[in-house]
Amino acid sequence: MNRQHKIYSAVALGALMGGGIGIGGLALPAQANEAEDGAGTTLLLEEITVTAQKRSQNLQDVGIAVSAFSGDQLKSLGMVDTADIAAHTPGLLFTQPGGSQLIGLPAIRGVSQNDFAPHQETPNALYVDEAYVSFVAGNSQYMFDVERVEVLKGPQGTLFGRNATGGLIHVISRKPGEELEGYADLTVGSFDQIRLESAIGGALSETTAFRAAGFYNTHDGYVKNSIGRDNYEDDTIAGRLQLQVQPSEDLEILLIGSGNKTDDIVVGGGQFTGAGKDDDGLGITISGQPSLFGYLDTDGDNHKGAYDIDGRMNKESYTLTGKLTYDFGLYTLTAISSYTDFEFDYFEDNDLTPDPISMFSMDQKSEQFSQELRINGAHEKLKWVAGAYYLSIESDNTSSFDLLAFGADQNNVFALSTTSWALFGQVEYDLSSELTVIGGFRWSEEDKDYTFSSACVDNVPTLVPVGCAGAFPALAGTINDIGTFNGKIDKGDWSGKAEIDWRPHEDLLVYASVTRGTKAGGFNAPLDGLLTAEQMAFDSEILTSYEMGIKSTFWDGRARFNAAAFYYDYGNYQSFDMRGFTQVIANSDAEIYGLDAEVVVQPGYGLSLMAGLSLLDATVKDTPLPSGRLTDTEPPQAPSFSANGLIAKDWDMTTGLIRAQFDFSYVGDYQVGVANAEVTAIDSYFLGNARISYVDGEDRFEIALFAKNVFNNDIRVYAYDISNLGFGENVYLPPRWFGGQFIVRF
Repeated sequence: MNRQHKIYSAVALGALMGGGIGIGGLALPAQANEAEDGAGTTLLLEEITVTAQKRSQNLQDVGIAVSAFSGDQLKSLGMVDTADIAAHTPGLLFTQPGGSQLIGLPAIRGVSQNDFAPHQETPNALYVDEAYVSFVAGNSQYMFDVERVEVLKGPQGTLFGRNATGGLIHVISRKPGEELEGYADLTVGSFDQIRLESAIGGALSETTAFRAAGFYNTHDGYVKNSIGRDNYEDDTIAGRLQLQVQPSEDLEILLIGSGNKTDDIVVGGGQFTGAGKDDDGLGITISGQPSLFGYLDTDGDNHKGAYDIDGRMNKESYTLTGKLTYDFGLYTLTAISSYTDFEFDYFEDNDLTPDPISMFSMDQKSEQFSQELRINGAHEKLKWVAGAYYLSIESDNTSSFDLLAFGADQNNVFALSTTSWALFGQVEYDLSSELTVIGGFRWSEEDKDYTFSSACVDNVPTLVPVGCAGAFPALAGTINDIGTFNGKIDKGDWSGKAEIDWRPHEDLLVYASVTRGTKAGGFNAPLDGLLTAEQMAFDSEILTSYEMGIKSTFWDGRARFNAAAFYYDYGNYQSFDMRGFTQVIANSDAEIYGLDAEVVVQPGYGLSLMAGLSLLDATVKDTPLPSGRLTDTEPPQAPSFSANGLIAKDWDMTTGLIRAQFDFSYVGDYQVGVANAEVTAIDSYFLGNARISYVDGEDRFEIALFAKNVFNNDIRVYAYDISNLGFGENVYLPPRWFGGQFIVRF
């Protein structure tokens, strides 16, 4: 079957099967009304307002593939952190290779970059309250007191700009209101989990309102350590304070201060598997092969191990954001300033055995400041936005790979200073009541200064006395040989968009667009220092997207169906692979064909049905393997098929509402590294969750019981090829997790 046939078949399949939870979605908990036939209750389809084009619009009026979730939906679906969003968003895969709250690697429609080095930025941006989050360790964060989440698919370079080649995730917190109100949300769950979320807000005066929110989560480790402390525990506290001042009808000022801290938790917990190398130098699984000291994991439990070193992680972040909005009548001025101070440190027992073979660590201290100015206007048939953007990032980092067995401790120190500015604009013009044309342009300038130093220190070996000369040789021309690399990037590039929207009637939108997105080049940070100076830098990537989509509402408002088919022409794709201890990003050309679709149907009788699918055909061209052979490969985190769904049933009782629901996500086979090593190939998996809840008639309190990973499947989501030491490392999602939740609203 050729690619075009696959896309056409996918459109037909999408129309029959429908698509996801995110589009329009359910109002959960929702108002319960009698169905037209009087035979029960039904959940209302919620009209979600999004800001995908830097102004408020109904989700169904935006010619962009957007999945959106209200805050109530997030709670009912058990979506607590940013990684959870992927389970209900077709085309989005979000992995955490070091477990929850460490590193977040989002992939949207096969666009990703899996380098976990702390100075890197992903091609799928995370925004919180319109402020960009640049740190890969900042992508994984808890969501609390949220108004909504928007996932925009495809290049968003015209209006959002910064590193949104593949798309973006935007988390919008609940804003202060005039009425005094709030809630408290307590969850008690498996592994001695206690999670508490609360908020309160209201008016302080006629012109001033506030909102304060807090979050706390703690649980024991769910990966059992037979000789030490259990791994993958949590101890996170977070808070947010907002102050909104409106001194006049035309002026509004919003100040947001937030912080979160994950304190000294035990991490690591990867699973050991024997591995060797094939003829191309790529890792292959060798079942039953022991470690260098003869350790063999024979318990068959993927949530149990024997780790002689207790890994540790600390993460701390503080952000101040200010937003000023002034309405001049014919146009509106918006200014957004944001500053973030971010720190984290991490180390783990990297050999995954009870023997002192190796240990990995990294840490980061960074500061970020961004400033955006934009002007929005509208006049009869014309709508427009123009603006300027500035970003500054200072990042100081270290990484270390201590081969205890060989007496070699490799240490790296690297710093990156980034300054970027951009000018952007977009216009929309109504040619008629049915046709609208859209055009956008952005020019960005990027200035990066980078320093990377690498050195190895000889220590007392525990197994083989080869030291640095044998473990991390100072090969001629590598950083281990020259000691320090200094690099600089000073380059400008453009993003653009052309789109036409056709709306034959108010319940149907058909759109077609051509969009160009870019992501600036950068620098590698090889853990072993064994790249040459020429290999340290990688160039900017360019993604040109051709997309056609449909958004529709039908059956008297009881159903929505949205779908989009796309082709990506990907130039200089920044492909990532980890070869031994060498992290490397290099440029290759790629292409991606795909389709994603979402539907929600509420037929009455208290039933709500939702489903979603994503189809991908992605190829990276002429990928170099360690043997030197060139071959076409699959990009990381690009499953050819994934799907999600939910069924919910409401019973309208005299005193309130009982709801039972089951949701699932299925992810097909995918790769972790661009070289497609067998040891890092991830098998397909199915994740199911269940929940039953009771909400009183006045929506004042809610009681719920839930189960995550209800079938207790072993779900492997990430892997590392460490076959040069004879093994591979596997990362699994948590096992089945039971819990109870109690919410009080006032």
